[in-house]
Parts: sequence; structure tokens; C-alpha cells
Amino acid sequence: MATPHVSTMMTQDDVVMKKFGLSQTQLARAKVLRQMGVTEDDLQIAGQILSLMPPEPEKGASAKAELLMGYDATRLNREKALRMLGVSEEELDVENEKILGSLGVDGRKRSFRLARSVSAPLARNGSKRSSWFSRKSSTASGYTSGVPVGGARRSSIMSNINVAFEGWNCTSAFGAVDEKVEEIAELRVRAAQKDATIEVLRQRLQRYMNENKELKAKLKGKEDAKEEAEAAAVAADSGFKGWFGGGK
Repeated sequence: MATPHVSTMMTQDDVVMKKFGLSQTQLARAKVLRQMGVTEDDLQIAGQILSLMPPEPEKGASAKAELLMGYDATRLNREKALRMLGVSEEELDVENEKILGSLGVDGRKRSFRLARSVSAPLARNGSKRSSWFSRKSSTASGYTSGVPVGGARRSSIMSNINVAFEGWNCTSAFGAVDEKVEEIAELRVRAAQKDATIEVLRQRLQRYMNENKELKAKLKGKEDAKEEAEAAAVAADSGFKGWFGGGK
């Protein structure tokens, strides 16, 4: 019986991992981000924006969010980054569940740590592993219990965050970022002006060097002509004296 070709023995994921040198964890993460329409650059930009923010931009709002949601500072920054990207934790969970489901039971077990890294759980007080992959709008789950607003409950985590950050001024919080962008733009303009000045000076220097070279060539030509004239005069004088017997 003939041995099947290696291409028929490898899945599409295996081919991609081999071609780009990715691990299973990296491939699953790339799939989640791609289906969400979020790139690694987006995450990096969001992280840079957060790093440029003041240590605690709105202490009141931060304390309120931590009190209502039970978040620490790291978790709070994650929610801010997700808000800037327009992505919710529920959306990340749905896409992650699709990926883990496509890997099968064994793949789900192997990718359990991946699920925690891609979408860190909000479960508290001994919640089951299955609840980390499917967040229902149940008040008994602990992490989806809504914040009472006007006699109603909001089951969405992002809704809770919106309530917690009610009145949070993004413009003032990210004012430092805008100032940095303007400062960078000004520095670029100044650098361009300096480059233009340097180019003008370089052209002038080159022109002066060329003119100096031409003047040196002319001066050398004049000196050579003078030497030739003097030599001719000496030769003529010697011939004249010899013709009249000046050598006696």
C-alpha cells in the first residue's frame, strides 16, 4: 500500500504553523484576533496609549469601577484598552469558543491556558471552568451580575463599565497623548527645516570647491606660461650674445 503524500497528512493549520513558524498557541491567538478584526499593532497602540496616560487619570471613576466590578488596576487597564478597540469580553469569548471547539476535546484541554491568556476570566468565588467559555446573563454567575440602574439590571460587562465610567472625560485623560503627538509633529517640521538648510549649505560648499579648483587651474596655467616666457627670454638673450661674440 502506497504511503499517502505528506500534504494529505497535514491539516491546514499544520501547514500554516510550519510555513510561518507558529506554535499552536500563537496560531489560535492570531485566528481570534483576525476574526475580531483586531491586529497585534492595534493592541500595541492601545498599550502605548495606556502607558502614556497619567498613573491614575480619574481616581474617582477608577475607584468606582474597582468597587463595582471587583477589578484590580491591571484588569481595569484591560477594559480601557478593549473599549478603545471597540471589542467586548463577550465577543472575545464567542470567537475563542469557536476556535477551541474546532480543536476538539483534546485541543480544548491543550488550549485551556490559551483561553485564559486571550480572554482572562472574570469569574470569582469558585466558578466552574465551563463558565469561562460561556458567559450567560445570569445574576448567579457573579461576574455578569448587573449594576442596578433605575430598577433594572444590565447584564453586559461593557454596560457595567460604561456605567462605572459615566462622566469620564476621555479628552482630558488622553490630553497628554495629544500633546505628545503635536510635539512630535513640531520636531519633525524642525528636523525637515534643518535638513533643508544643511542641503543648501552643502550645495554652496560644493560650488565654492568647484570655483576654487578652477581658480587654482587658471593660476597654475599662468605660472606655467610665465615660466615658459622667462625660459624663452633667457634662450633668446643667450643666442643674441653668442651671435655678437659676447662669449669671448
